[in-house]
Amino acid sequence: MTLHRALVVGCGRMGCGRDHVSPWLYDHASAYNQMTERVELVGFVDRVLARAEWAAKKFGVAFAGDHLEAALAMTLPDIVSICTPPSDRAEIIQACATARVRAFWCEKPFGLSAPPGPFCQVNYIRRFDVRHWAIADQRATTPRPADLFVIAAKDLHTVCHFTDLARFWRIPKGRLHYTHFHGPSLYILREEGDQPGRYAGWRDEAFVGGGVSDGFMQAALANLLDALDGTADLVSPAESAIESERWAAEILADHAA
Repeated sequence: MTLHRALVVGCGRMGCGRDHVSPWLYDHASAYNQMTERVELVGFVDRVLARAEWAAKKFGVAFAGDHLEAALAMTLPDIVSICTPPSDRAEIIQACATARVRAFWCEKPFGLSAPPGPFCQVNYIRRFDVRHWAIADQRATTPRPADLFVIAAKDLHTVCHFTDLARFWRIPKGRLHYTHFHGPSLYILREEGDQPGRYAGWRDEAFVGGGVSDGFMQAALANLLDALDGTADLVSPAESAIESERWAAEILADHAA
């Protein structure tokens, strides 16, 4: 089995868990450290050098830098985690493509109009959560009419989570119902024809907040590594992320008033 080399760009919450407390493993660097039999974490890059140095010390990695091109030349990564704001991603991907990086693990919103190559996993975490995955698998094998009701903040970062989830669960645009609420997210799947819930003849699946359990980051990384090794297709490729974010932008435009 090939041991892939990984570089993390952006040393904040998602890159290395900075200033974030969660019961779940939630950051890229920790996921790499959970799968050392398949991937080696080789360094960190951040425009604020002190942040990269903090991350390198935390994870026991030798390299920390604030210039991406130099980092790519020194660490020679196969995979680059992009955990920066969307406005930075095109520049980062171009530099990585020039350095012949093979794969990307990107945070969302992805923010690009075209995918960077065949191996770009966009980190829509519900696609890798056990409960959400089980529902997607069930709906793929026994599709039924369903509605997804979402109460969440009115911004692209939040809304694209749920448009992507609707697409993952094969729920069409007309059956995603979004309501703006400034607070914790709540979403409910109502599927026709299962055991009755609050509504006769419908099954209700309620999810509060993130709605996930532990293991989603490791599952996302494992899928990317499997794709690199030629044994799987990506579960959350860039093309899919772009479509989910277009739909989210349409919803926000409709709720602009």
